[in-house]
Amino acid sequence: MIVGLDGCFLKGYYGGYLLAAVGIDANNGIYPLAYAAVESENQASWLWFLELLAIDLEIVSSYQISFMSDKQKGLLEAICMLFPNAETRHCVRHLHSNFKKAGFRTKELKDLLWKAARASTIREFDDVMDELRNTNQHAYDWLKEKNPTHWSRSHFSFRSHSDMLVNNLSESFNKIILEARGKPILTMMETIRTKIMLLIVKKKEEADKWKGMLCPKIKKKVDANIKDSLRCVPSHAGGDKYQVECGPGSQHVVDLVEKSCSCRNWDLSGIPCMHALAVIHHKDEFPETYLQTCYTKQTQLQIYSNFVSPVRGPKQWTSLSNMPPILPPPLRRPPGRPTKVRRKEPDEGQTTNRLSKRGVEMRCSKCKRIGHNKRSCKGEVGQNIPVKRHQVGAPTQQQATRNQQEGNPTQQGAPTQLPTVPPTALTHQEAARRQKLPLKRKSTTTTVRWMPSTQESSMTDH
Repeated sequence: MIVGLDGCFLKGYYGGYLLAAVGIDANNGIYPLAYAAVESENQASWLWFLELLAIDLEIVSSYQISFMSDKQKGLLEAICMLFPNAETRHCVRHLHSNFKKAGFRTKELKDLLWKAARASTIREFDDVMDELRNTNQHAYDWLKEKNPTHWSRSHFSFRSHSDMLVNNLSESFNKIILEARGKPILTMMETIRTKIMLLIVKKKEEADKWKGMLCPKIKKKVDANIKDSLRCVPSHAGGDKYQVECGPGSQHVVDLVEKSCSCRNWDLSGIPCMHALAVIHHKDEFPETYLQTCYTKQTQLQIYSNFVSPVRGPKQWTSLSNMPPILPPPLRRPPGRPTKVRRKEPDEGQTTNRLSKRGVEMRCSKCKRIGHNKRSCKGEVGQNIPVKRHQVGAPTQQQATRNQQEGNPTQQGAPTQLPTVPPTALTHQEAARRQKLPLKRKSTTTTVRWMPSTQESSMTDH
């Protein structure tokens, strides 16, 4: 049996954490086992939670149980104290996040990390680690410090019949209760209980409609292994042992009585690998008879035969007038705005309504260069081409062309001085319009002089 452990923060007024233990059903789906609200996530909280979990599940020996976690605060210490013989696995996705934070961000290093985690034999694991050392010595030294018994299939035990590498069980449960985590404590607990009650009924109704001996997801895995087994050639070695060849250098030993293969995939998951299925097909037997009973439809129906009992509403509860009131925990408001969403890892996609600008090259519309915009531009316009600025009052190129076509002379010398109007000649409308304009102060003063035009001077002479 494998159990996923995780803790998530509560988004209510008083805060706190919700500890949860999630199991796996016969169809590789989640099955919530227990959940509890605590003040903080520490060793004392996990000890209290795991003690109650061991009592409810009647765990006498911890040898047959495996725990998958993200190495929360105080969790590993609590597991070692209560379940000394239990296998502890660490989520490889979180291991890769720490791998990236250490500075190893290339895709090649990421692929080698996951290849080492998926390696099923120690020889395959060592070959991948040697390849990692030849690629990046510092990345090899960092990963070498992590105990492979916690994150690589090549060092996993066979006790749980699961080859799981990530803690998707707890992540899926946290997504189900995401809306309830922001409600008051009683409403939150009742909402989670109702969701689990409906989930169990839904899974039970789905299992009743299944056809065949195996669960659908397990049947799909078996069919994929059968397709891969077509390139394997089994040879009987005497007794119940067979030698299976799958190409040059790929040779494995299959034991049908022990239900094991030298590739260790059958031993880890409890599902026959392609080498075992080649032998089973060679003997004209059914693959369903060689699977563990935990993957059958009958097991799924037994799991979901225990329903969550319905509860009456608060208005129908028995009144306890003699019971002292339960006070809320002391308020500890952290600085800043309360967080509403889960803290995501750097490699996860950010859910937002705005389009992401990651990977988009910013091009300046002024100098046409990449890496900045026109606000922070320090270059010249148009790929460092100097701008030809015309003088104030001088005609532009279009105006000069128009003047030449009309026969008007164009003065290229001093700027043209426009006739000005004396301040006394301003109309009331112009004065009102100028009063509305903002006052602009200049460092230099401008003297306005009135110069009569040519027509006015001629009329004055006559």
